[in-house]
Amino acid sequence: MLAWAIARFAFGRPEPIFAPLAAMSAIGVSLERRLRPSVEMVLGVAVGILVADALVAWLGRGAWQLGLVVALAMAAAVAVRGGPIVVLQASSTAVVIATLVPAGGDQAFAIGRFLDALVGGAVGLAVTVLLPANPLREVVRVSSPLLGGLADTLTTLATALRERDGELAGRAFAESHGLQVSVEQLAQTVVASHELAVLAPARWSARGTLGVLENALPYADAAVRDVRVLARQAQEALHRGDAIPPGLDAAIDECAVAARALQRAVDSGGDLATARAAAVRAAQAATEAMAHTAGMLAQTVAGQISAVAADVLYATGLTEQDVIHLLPDLPRPVSRRSRQVGD
Repeated sequence: MLAWAIARFAFGRPEPIFAPLAAMSAIGVSLERRLRPSVEMVLGVAVGILVADALVAWLGRGAWQLGLVVALAMAAAVAVRGGPIVVLQASSTAVVIATLVPAGGDQAFAIGRFLDALVGGAVGLAVTVLLPANPLREVVRVSSPLLGGLADTLTTLATALRERDGELAGRAFAESHGLQVSVEQLAQTVVASHELAVLAPARWSARGTLGVLENALPYADAAVRDVRVLARQAQEALHRGDAIPPGLDAAIDECAVAARALQRAVDSGGDLATARAAAVRAAQAATEAMAHTAGMLAQTVAGQISAVAADVLYATGLTEQDVIHLLPDLPRPVSRRSRQVGD
């Protein structure tokens, strides 16, 4: 409505149909992606309209003209570094112009349609910034399945050790690979949501929470990677027939409890104490289990469980000194990620 009214009354456009269309396209892209791709999408659509209008005015309408218009509109969208959505939107807009707009008269080539798209895109982006979606809800929507999947994988792995089932451990290993896609999606969502919270005054209050989640993201990534390593090591230990010390399955179960508690905390904004307590129990159980075996691979599995527990502790916002205080029996209880970044 705003886009149509501005184009109609402020710029004197008699039928500014592309203004509301561009506004809705900008809002649709902004809901799922960062604002910069939305800006590029608006520019791509506007350039596509300009190219299509020029070619229709010059070449008229027809089958081969339609193909040429669409091809050049797509090329123009790519030239402004647009992604698949930009190319699709620009080409579909070009189809509308090449097939429905009259080939002769003043309407054949109207710079106004280019202006309509810019006005509509600007209005759509402004509405996105002034009345944005809740960025925290988007992060929870993506992170909750990730943490739930991590807990499920750990539960499967604990069952595999308890039942000495190598095939079940292989299934847990496959599940851990699938979690990496969710980690990458979460990283994109956190960055986009933080960007929106910085730009949108109505969402400034969410910046602190998003900053905490952004800091926790590397450790969530490390937890997924460490669980994948843990699953592979457990699978090898079971296939080789290594002695599995008692308590390792319980330690992994505690890791699953910690991941599930972290999921509930993210979903409802609840207390992180349950997740931290479960992670500490997991690391302590793994340390006790290491005292009951001389097998190198089983020792490595136990050490990896402690690494996963440390990942969870760091993801809850604890520092290295906090983790050392909670787990004094471990010489340096830091996650693989924290060693990489030197925290």
